[in-house]
Amino acid sequence: VSQSRYGTVEEDLPILEGRELVTLDDMAETDTPVDDTDDDDEDLAPLVLYDNIATYSTKTGRITGDGSRPIGGDDKCGIAVALRVAEELPYLPMKILFTVEEEFGCVGAGHFVKENRKWLEDVKYNTTIDRKEGNHVVFDAAGEKICTPFFAGQVAACGVLVGLEPQLVYGSVSDTMEIVQVVPENVNLSAGYYNAHCNTEYVKFDEVITYRDWE
Repeated sequence: VSQSRYGTVEEDLPILEGRELVTLDDMAETDTPVDDTDDDDEDLAPLVLYDNIATYSTKTGRITGDGSRPIGGDDKCGIAVALRVAEELPYLPMKILFTVEEEFGCVGAGHFVKENRKWLEDVKYNTTIDRKEGNHVVFDAAGEKICTPFFAGQVAACGVLVGLEPQLVYGSVSDTMEIVQVVPENVNLSAGYYNAHCNTEYVKFDEVITYRDWE
């Protein structure tokens, strides 16, 4: 694992043949310690996200905040999925890239492509996990084609196998727009967060688990 002088973090796992790249924008807060505070409602497991108290409900399956600020599901969910896949399937030939400042025009990803192009040259496809909601496969980012129809269809088919009903959709700006300069096949997948960047943001935890299997 290494970190560039600009802040991007890359991890290179053991290689067999071919490679997958997983990219995530890590602007969201990544440390989420459990709060020891007692809670009268046994259904709610309190978490501390900086100064925002978030709770997980076993009844709704949602992680919600206290309304004071967004909980950072964008893109804490994607980070969780990528790291869990790396932990559970260490034999997969994959690379993981954490970027910065995606919200400001994919600045971190652009810098990485410019300064570390060789690190990407043996990657065959990229799965970015930075899309809202539950079943989106983004194949076009802000009007820019980021993959072939065949590849998008194959990714969607894998989603069906784990119980999802994937939708092929057009998306907005994402790091795929920079990565596609080197990696030919890219998609941006939903990560299970809703109402991103709002104080009403929430995460559907069961969807996050499903995306781990989708990956």
